[in-house]
Amino acid sequence: MHIFLALHPSGNMQVPGNTTWLRNLYEPMLDLGHTVFLFRLDKFTADNQLVFRSQRYREKLAAALVKTFREEHYKNPFDLFFSYLTDRDIAPDIVKQIKSSSVPVANFSCNNTHQFYLTQHIAPFIDFNLHSEKNAREKFLAIGANPVWLQMAANPTYYFPQQTGKKYEVSFVGMNYARRAYYISSLLENNINVSCFGPGWILSGKTKFRKETKRKVNLFSAFLTAHPEKRYMFSSALADYDFSRLLIRKFPGNFYPPPSDEQVLQIYNQSAINLGFLEVYGRDNNSFTQLEYHLHLREFEIPMAGGLYCTNYCEELAEFYEPDKEVIVFGNEHELRDKINYYLKYPARAENIRKAGYLRALQEHTSQERLRKLFIQLKLD
Repeated sequence: MHIFLALHPSGNMQVPGNTTWLRNLYEPMLDLGHTVFLFRLDKFTADNQLVFRSQRYREKLAAALVKTFREEHYKNPFDLFFSYLTDRDIAPDIVKQIKSSSVPVANFSCNNTHQFYLTQHIAPFIDFNLHSEKNAREKFLAIGANPVWLQMAANPTYYFPQQTGKKYEVSFVGMNYARRAYYISSLLENNINVSCFGPGWILSGKTKFRKETKRKVNLFSAFLTAHPEKRYMFSSALADYDFSRLLIRKFPGNFYPPPSDEQVLQIYNQSAINLGFLEVYGRDNNSFTQLEYHLHLREFEIPMAGGLYCTNYCEELAEFYEPDKEVIVFGNEHELRDKINYYLKYPARAENIRKAGYLRALQEHTSQERLRKLFIQLKLD
């Protein structure tokens, strides 16, 4: 196929130089033998001196995206328009203009469990809404959109076992949000040495100023509002933030800034146990909403990299790995502590799970295999 691919390379823009989607979408398409015209949102933003996802960015992107697509389609017709775009990038009219060329449009999105609002306006006009969370299907159907489940995966070109010693007893690579700080506190307070890497653990500069300003707003809002539910909402967010800050002050040597893509692979390999957390707050990561569960990239990156993985149990995870045979699972912080201590005490048993998880990931959960099956399912290949 000849594919027009529009995306931002980064899976987390708080991590400098991150190229998650180049590694897990663009390059696997090339590996499968497809030709790809890549429209990079980061390059477009920089070349035009724009603020990413500002109103001016959105206006200029609309014209540039349609113009580029039509020019390239005229030179060499496309079989598929594939994107990772949100309502903050384009409007439904842009989708309509692209579809006028009779090229099917597939748009990928993730975090729909708690951020469905990011794509709900363009989704009804997309031919194939590729969603990574299985339970997001009903949300797309409810607005008249066509959902296609495309679970995360990992590219073995970048995620592979390395022969290294163990530098970390337990590690977690990821942002500090939802109940993650509470789990980490439970481990640290019980003498389990866990190292955390990622946005939100160490605050500095503009990020610290913004977070502290928001804390003061929540504090005064909780004090001044007369509406009980709103008061509890503000105080709940305040409690989460203050708990996290106190934890980091108490254990300053266990928290680190976001690692580079290359450092992430090293951490996975240098950790006796790698942690993951599937929990998110149900609406825009607000702590007063219900906890929900969804899979992330690390569910596939860590086993693919040869790391021993330990995360929350959920039914969707069990569709991809056999619990406690290919990955370690836990139901609460008490079970997490018990299992961490058990597998640190019995490394041979931990090694059996690590090896089984690696083989399962390599056989079934590569980015290339996910896309190959997707294109067959959509009758595009």
